[in-house]
Amino acid sequence: MYRPPRDRNRQLKAFLEEITPVIEKISRFYQDVLFVGDINIDLLKINNRDLYGQYLDLFLTSGFLPQINLPTRLTKRKGTIIDHTLTKLSKNSKHVKSAIVVSRISDHLPTISAIRYDIAQQCPPKYIMIQQNSKKAINKFCDEISKADIIGKLDSNPVTNPNENYDKIENILTDANNKHLPMTKVKFRRYKHKLNCWITVGILRSIKFRDTLYKKLKTTDCELPLYETLKHNLKTYNKILKKNIRLAKQKYYKSLFEKYKNNCKKTWDTVKTLLNSKQKTSDFPSKFIVNGNEINDEQQILESFNTFLQRLGQDWHLKYRQMVWSHSKLI
Repeated sequence: MYRPPRDRNRQLKAFLEEITPVIEKISRFYQDVLFVGDINIDLLKINNRDLYGQYLDLFLTSGFLPQINLPTRLTKRKGTIIDHTLTKLSKNSKHVKSAIVVSRISDHLPTISAIRYDIAQQCPPKYIMIQQNSKKAINKFCDEISKADIIGKLDSNPVTNPNENYDKIENILTDANNKHLPMTKVKFRRYKHKLNCWITVGILRSIKFRDTLYKKLKTTDCELPLYETLKHNLKTYNKILKKNIRLAKQKYYKSLFEKYKNNCKKTWDTVKTLLNSKQKTSDFPSKFIVNGNEINDEQQILESFNTFLQRLGQDWHLKYRQMVWSHSKLI
């Protein structure tokens, strides 16, 4: 935006009245918003002129932050900040750095603002691991278990260790499962495999039907009456599908919260999954610096760390006694 250098109060008020609804509207966008221009309003004088302060308050209350806070136009007597860069960034682009370039391109110094995007793209995987669950495979698994003679392989001695019998049962079931119901690597198919736990088979079929409607709409001449019918059907069907997906997700997480209502840890894990928050992990250091010497041996690190904690406790104990003594002396 460019605003002519008109500095009378009447002209400034007219400018604020025109720009206020625009800024309030774009501030509700979820995308990144950058307001850049030669506005001819000196931000160094916001404490001296009320209208300048109102201009800056409009952006600050709308979530915009000024990136240039040093003069960009310098004369022999003064410097002014009339070239503005104000940003309202989303969660994916929180990091921004700005600078002023000292150059004789014009009487205004050029400014630069660099935004770093941290976009985690969720692309569907090319291959996934699935377990064989066909009726034929399940029947073979059941036949294998029935022929295994599990009762005969258990130790009937009443004083035997029950863990040994449990391990025998587990080994028989595991071997039969790996033999007849193995995990296999297959190519991901968007209309067959689900990425989220709350997606059902019915929802996958509905998504496929919706995409079929969309393809049919795009291959239909927009001049034909059928085009408007397909457009209306697609809009209605897509609205119903979104509602069903939202209800399925609510039902899924409601059942999880009901299941883990007595387990605080599981409840918080479910909340983190719902918020899609990932815990940051940091590697434990492989070496320590003790008295200027680098230590890599784990035993030496352990002993040095214990010695440090012991001295730290003694120092705090000594400081505490000195503090008590000084207070008692004052009393």
